[in-house]
Amino acid sequence: MSTWDTTAMARTTTLITPQILRDALALAARGDADEEIGDTVVRGLCLRLRRASAVWAVRGRIGGKGNPQPFRLCDARPDGGGAKALERELEKARALATEAKKRLAAGEDPRDWLREQDLGRPMVVQTPAVDLGPTYREALDAWVDHLLSIGRRVDTVKSYRSCLISPAAMDAFGGKHVRELTPADVKTARDRLIKEGKLRQSDAVVQAVGALVKWATEDKETPVGNVERLGNSGASSSDDDGEGTYTPLPKELANLFVKLGAPGVNPVGRLACVLLLCTAQRRLTVASARPRDFEEWDLVPGWGLWRIPKGLMKGKKAHVIPLPPRAWKAVQTAVELAGPDAAWVFPQTRKRRATDEGNGHIAPKLINDCFRAAKIGWAPHDTRRALGALADRRGVPLAKIATILAHRAVDVPQVTAEHYGRELEYRNDKHYVLSEWMSYLEECDKRYGSKAQHATISAA
Repeated sequence: MSTWDTTAMARTTTLITPQILRDALALAARGDADEEIGDTVVRGLCLRLRRASAVWAVRGRIGGKGNPQPFRLCDARPDGGGAKALERELEKARALATEAKKRLAAGEDPRDWLREQDLGRPMVVQTPAVDLGPTYREALDAWVDHLLSIGRRVDTVKSYRSCLISPAAMDAFGGKHVRELTPADVKTARDRLIKEGKLRQSDAVVQAVGALVKWATEDKETPVGNVERLGNSGASSSDDDGEGTYTPLPKELANLFVKLGAPGVNPVGRLACVLLLCTAQRRLTVASARPRDFEEWDLVPGWGLWRIPKGLMKGKKAHVIPLPPRAWKAVQTAVELAGPDAAWVFPQTRKRRATDEGNGHIAPKLINDCFRAAKIGWAPHDTRRALGALADRRGVPLAKIATILAHRAVDVPQVTAEHYGRELEYRNDKHYVLSEWMSYLEECDKRYGSKAQHATISAA
């Protein structure tokens, strides 16, 4: 019983459940498997699928020396195919892995011992109990009590609880432990609420479940499994309204600025929406814009420049955005409305609490509220996907679109440009992309908007 076949294969790590084991074995049975699935309950335990074989292994180093390598435990062959057989198979693999890890840590080669187990000799090892932590409902009840104990307003707590026990939330989360929740569960609940026309509640569920999971797993003994990905996903981000799950159609991009002129749209929020629609930046970046970060672009008449500091960027890297004339005019109007001493381009329009000094910026949620009031049928973050769709509709290179969206994976070219004197050339690429974007919006207006609406847009 030795180490074997260390050829690189695709690796994933998750909470291995009986269902995941069943699916993996079915994949191996078809003969096209080439993957390693790591377990989050017993670290180092993995199920290696290679062609038509499925083998349990444990990764480790003898005495902590050398590189980690997989040690074969046994074949993955549950007795039968029912749920109980799959559970027993998991328990057996976790028990073997736990004992093998103890021997590895003690500097002992576990292969002779593993050979004895494979020959059918009894294993004197207690099956480790798998602690899945609190269920979703248990965690929710405890979280509500916690919020009340630290003085959160009763109405606020009731609002959180109400959205988290809604039918959409309970159907998606109710039958699971907190550690089993995934971004896909959050998306399921959110999409269902959107289909039901409950856009405001869909936002609340995304934000509240993210806060609940963070509280339930932070500084506690609750094991962390798939919840790691939930905490890192856009679905629980306070900056963005999800990761933008919808790409607006061309006809849905028509008359956006006319719609924002509706009587029910907040005046300050309307200007923030114009800046977001023209630049495709994130809600929090727009909401926290500061007057000192804007300037006129001398090289391009009618355009402005927005120098966003790294502290206001999700990727924590400074960003420069050319402002199309409509956006530059909106910023100038907002600064004038805010007053000469304002710290923010879009200061908050009302105090959020009785003790609030009223000197902050607008909440990102106000931008969502303005979209709804204007009857724009998609989320603010979907603007970024719409801009990205230009690659198909206008032939704009994806690399140039990436300079606007400022994704962390494509920051290297900008850093290189700034360090080697090509920052102006790089800025010109951004100008090109945003010029194409504004032209595209105008084309959508002309094609899908009424003549009266188009006349209003041209005069704006």
